[in-house]
Amino acid sequence: MPKPTVEARLALYAGAQRKAEEIRVQVRKQHQASLKRGKYAKHSVELEEFQKLTDRYVGEVDKVLASLKKATGAK
Repeated sequence: MPKPTVEARLALYAGAQRKAEEIRVQVRKQHQASLKRGKYAKHSVELEEFQKLTDRYVGEVDKVLASLKKATGAK
């Protein structure tokens, strides 16, 4: 099986970038919807923990995208 061409690797990475942005948007939408439903007090512990979880999952998406960038040799 031949190795993928440079164009194919760049196309794969570009598709992954689009998908990663869609995932980040969905995570943020869920975060906002949960905040509206929960009616948390400003600066509450629950609110801070919820924000930490959101940041963690967005960070995981970024980490996967960075590893794919390294593997494909994209710029």
